[in-house]
Amino acid sequence: MLDAASIIAEAEDKVGISDGDPTVRGNLERLTAELAKTGDLSAEGAATTRYLFGLDTVNRLEGQKWLRDQLTTDVGPSGA
Repeated sequence: MLDAASIIAEAEDKVGISDGDPTVRGNLERLTAELAKTGDLSAEGAATTRYLFGLDTVNRLEGQKWLRDQLTTDVGPSGA
């Protein structure tokens, strides 16, 4: 249930951009693997954890998208 690839894929679909940060992906993969191995989470706990990881991933990608959009917007010279 805690699968980093599916969490990231769902967030990418929701936000509409690809997650180009391999560091975050690797960290999420290690975290979800360790939780699956040693977390002893109930089904409800695993579902809640997955939801929260997904929410954090969406928030991060939305921030990246916003920043990208701001940096590519041509606003013209100041005071024009």
